Amino acid sequence: MTDPTTERFTDIVDEVTPDTLKKLAELQSPVVSLMMPTHRDRTDTRHDSLLLRSLTDRAAEQLREQGTDADTVLAPVTRLIDDGGFWRRQADGLAIFADAEQHHVFRVPRTLPQVARVGDAPLLWPLFRVASGDEAFHVLAFSQNSVRLFEANRDSIRELELTSAPSSMDEMERAGTKEPELQHQAAPRGTGAVHGHGGADTAEVALSKFVAEVAAGVRAQLGGDNRHPLVLAAVAEHLPALQATGQLPTLVDDPIAGNPDHLRPDELLQAAWPVVRGPIDRQRAELAERFGAAHGTGSAVTDPAELRRAAEEGRIATLLAPVDATAVQQAPEGDLDLAVVAALRTGAEVAVTELPENVALAALLRF
Repeated sequence: MTDPTTERFTDIVDEVTPDTLKKLAELQSPVVSLMMPTHRDRTDTRHDSLLLRSLTDRAAEQLREQGTDADTVLAPVTRLIDDGGFWRRQADGLAIFADAEQHHVFRVPRTLPQVARVGDAPLLWPLFRVASGDEAFHVLAFSQNSVRLFEANRDSIRELELTSAPSSMDEMERAGTKEPELQHQAAPRGTGAVHGHGGADTAEVALSKFVAEVAAGVRAQLGGDNRHPLVLAAVAEHLPALQATGQLPTLVDDPIAGNPDHLRPDELLQAAWPVVRGPIDRQRAELAERFGAAHGTGSAVTDPAELRRAAEEGRIATLLAPVDATAVQQAPEGDLDLAVVAALRTGAEVAVTELPENVALAALLRF
């Protein structure tokens, strides 16, 4: 039987990146933006479906007030309301965007505010925290019996299917028997050549080869330009061995010590978050300090009208949203949404940080 606690942390989420936001910025007026909190572990899905029905009704009323055929725009959304399978596979928040030609649905690992908005531009900045990836990290659960790789953030963890690394020492050795070249090929970086047969030396060389293959495989899967921290869950001796391969530059110095074979994903998340929280908090504090200094010299803006002008002139380098996305409920409509769209279309980056009270959105300027 599947552990319900494990299921709670491994439900489907949909990828939201800065490129996703840029594509959404191309939606045409009128644009419907619906957002709501959802529940991973609720067996009764009626609450969430009824909330979407209510938000959809509100959006339909706004569309009709503008003289738009609400049924045409919202038909794909209304089909989700009674889709039981959809509601049984949720994360922590749901964001839906639609215009007359297309719709997009995103299940995200963040609680979102309740929003039903129809405007000239989509409401995108509550998704900055997800798209910026500033809380993203990976976990490598490593032992000779099992290798598991996870992508995670503060609230969610999901196991990735291994594409390059062996899943165990046995798998590596089985693959090796198909091509018996162990004694003739050059050893991977971080290992010695194989000499002789049997005994402790052979076991040590095999382990070194396993470590090197896992490190190379994880690097190949995550990509050489990956900047997210990688937390190791393993017995202590494996950390320096993996570091010595030179393949995992983002591997953090503090491992989750011990054999991870019996740790559930939620247990790995609980142990890993304190390890990566410090660097994330420091990065946000540095960004807040940078914003404060820039605001004092006029190279950062917070006023919605100024934000829109700067965005339309291509002067915004980075859009800053508050960590708490619920601020959207107090934010004015119109200028902010259009500012975000214009800034994204001119190459602005997105980030989250602690902003002054009553500041819904800010920007660091290029000039």
